[in-house]
Amino acid sequence: MVTFRCVTKKFKGLLKRLTCSGFVKDLATIKDVLREIQSLSLKLQSRSTSLMDATWEINMTIEVLKAMKTTRGTSVEKVEEGLNKADFKGVPLHFSKENINQLQFLQAIIDSLTSRMPDPELTKILAPLDPLSRPKNRESLVLFGEKEIHDFAKKLGVPSREAVEDIRFWKLNNNQNGKILKKLLTASKSCLVSSAECERGIPALNFTATDARNRL
Repeated sequence: MVTFRCVTKKFKGLLKRLTCSGFVKDLATIKDVLREIQSLSLKLQSRSTSLMDATWEINMTIEVLKAMKTTRGTSVEKVEEGLNKADFKGVPLHFSKENINQLQFLQAIIDSLTSRMPDPELTKILAPLDPLSRPKNRESLVLFGEKEIHDFAKKLGVPSREAVEDIRFWKLNNNQNGKILKKLLTASKSCLVSSAECERGIPALNFTATDARNRL
């Protein structure tokens, strides 16, 4: 009988905690952030994601999180609508303060993402190979990125002048057929944006190096 009362008291306390308006709003804040982080993580794990793509995606996620400081996320908005009725999805709620400081929480995530941005020097060198980073004005476009391409070609040991001419032809005539340009594009895609490819190699090795194979 005593044990039953203790268990009942314990679950009553848990129910009270789960039906706190502050607790539900904290969960909604975390859910909104995790939704954005999950989407970013899946994009960074894709084999087709280049270094410049990763830079764009991280910057976009940071902008979305900054916007959440002033505009409510989807989950928080739904919870706040329920709080006005003291009810959320049919469950009565009682008022309590949030434990999470939303602004500090979002800023901490933003700071963490910013510290994980790709190497700015490498990003600057590869920027001319990304059409999205180019200026729209043709006059500004003519010489855009040629110094970076010149330096990138020298690092790879390919003719720098031909590289500049190829990138210029691509920018102004939308032609990617230059031989040196193709080498630069291939080299730029070899810059991994995450450890996902290395982690894929571990199960691939385990599938190959089986006990049966080792006994042959």
